[in-house]
Formats: sequence, C-alpha cells, structure tokens
Amino acid sequence: MTLILCNHMPLVETDTIYAFLNKNDKNHECASFLFKKIHEGIFTAKLSIISLLELNYIYKKHDIESEFENDVGNLQGIKNIDWAPLNIKNFLTALNLYRTHNMSFYNCLHAGIAINLDNSIISEDDEFNSIPGLKRISLSDFMKTF
Repeated sequence: MTLILCNHMPLVETDTIYAFLNKNDKNHECASFLFKKIHEGIFTAKLSIISLLELNYIYKKHDIESEFENDVGNLQGIKNIDWAPLNIKNFLTALNLYRTHNMSFYNCLHAGIAINLDNSIISEDDEFNSIPGLKRISLSDFMKTF
C-alpha cells in the first residue's frame, strides 16, 4: 500500500515522538526515519503541544523525568517541526470524541487536533481506527512511501 502524503500535514502522535526519543523503543528506527524526513524538509507534519504534557506524564511514570528537558531540547533542534495548537474547536471535537468513544482523554485531544488539521494521524495506536474519517498512518506504512 502506497500512501500519498503530498499536500498533507498529519499529526504525529505521542507514541511516535516517544519512540523517536527512546532508543530502546521497538519503533525507534522508523520514528527516527520519520523525524529525519521532517528535518530534511522532505515531509511535513505537525506535533501537538499536548504531546509535551503527555510525555512529561510518561517520563514521570517511568521515573526518567530528569531526561525530559533534554529530550524536549532534542525535539527543538529538529528543523521544520510545526506545533499544532489546542484551540477551542480542537478541544470541543476532543470532548465529543471522549463522550462517544472509549478512548483516553489524551488520545481524544490528539484525534480532535488531527481531525481539524488534516484528518490524519501518525501513530501505532490502532485505537484511532475507530474514529470515522480519521486516517491512521502506521510507521510501517509511512516507511513504505519512501
């Protein structure tokens, strides 16, 4: 399956960002490839500011909070990263998803942003497949496009 990603700007979900930052993650190599393409300007995507909140929670939960600031600095060093805001439209979309889908609030926030951005999200979490109109792009599908 070949994905047509031209003129699209999907949202990169937290699991993909964490895989990039965590060299021990099983998806690190694919996530690193994605961020390399973003850095080179070959691929455009947005990251959600919500991911920073979720990452801070994950780092704290895994007792690696001391690494968080450094890893956020590493993200900041990647060229061409664009941050998607959490505005009222995105929040209300997320709130509706939270009421109608059995998903975490973080995932509803990501989905709400993605729906209003481009209707696509790069994530390994198949929970996003349950949302009509939202296209989930797995890292393996992303890799097949290059």
